[in-house]
Amino acid sequence: MDTTYILIGALFLIFVIGALNYSKDKEQIKRMQAQINELCRVMGHDELVSTYISDKDKELLMHLKNTGKEIEAIKKIRDLTDLDLKEAKKYFDSI
Repeated sequence: MDTTYILIGALFLIFVIGALNYSKDKEQIKRMQAQINELCRVMGHDELVSTYISDKDKELLMHLKNTGKEIEAIKKIRDLTDLDLKEAKKYFDSI
């Protein structure tokens, strides 16, 4: 019985450590992507920025917004970019 509790505790500890590492890695990747995006902008290659949306796609998004299809537009923004839900909603509100 004691061995079972030790094993469950060890597995829980491994899970917690893994979750913390995943969170750190995710934040580091986000910072690196921001740096790459800034380099692309500085070099004059806005089309290479991970959040770039072409004029054609912007027109589609405007049409979706004007016809009241907010959810569809936000899904499209997320498909076109690497924005999370909150950032995609913020972008949608700004157009």
